[in-house]
Amino acid sequence: VLGFLGWYIYTNSSSTPDEIVTDTAVDVEVSIEDEEREDVVIEEIPVEIDLTPKTTSQAITAPDLDRAVTFPERFNEEAQAILSNNIKTLISQLKEDPNAVFVWFDLANQYKIIDDFEGAVEIWEYLRVVVPENTLSHLNLGNVYHYHLKEYEKSEDVYRDAITINNQTEGAYTGLYELYK
Repeated sequence: VLGFLGWYIYTNSSSTPDEIVTDTAVDVEVSIEDEEREDVVIEEIPVEIDLTPKTTSQAITAPDLDRAVTFPERFNEEAQAILSNNIKTLISQLKEDPNAVFVWFDLANQYKIIDDFEGAVEIWEYLRVVVPENTLSHLNLGNVYHYHLKEYEKSEDVYRDAITINNQTEGAYTGLYELYK
């Protein structure tokens, strides 16, 4: 699956300056020599992002999990089977726990991969309301609105919203730069 996704991103990176934004962890390589040294302290630093859904005054319903999935012609049968399995697994997880925010993000990314921008946008708009302090949905929406849907004003709005939420969100500044360029 990772090889396929890498291939897909690589083949599409030359035609569209687009990226899928996800929350990632960084691994740090530590040698045994460092662990044995007394002057070196190695500790885990937790990332503090609260992704639990918030209640809001806005009434919002979760996106439809029974959405029809169609694949672009460029995907062969094997790729379609892999992506279809990914989507079914994520939907199954969401039916068990509809508050699994990162699963929603993963499902939106799967929809984006198969060019179901409407499905991806629906999820990211939902996440903007459910988890308003998280800027990942804003960055993904900005990219899709800009590069795929050509809705430039919406792209600008969500990038600006991301900056309002967290002025340290570098992707929003980069997105605005690319949009204005």
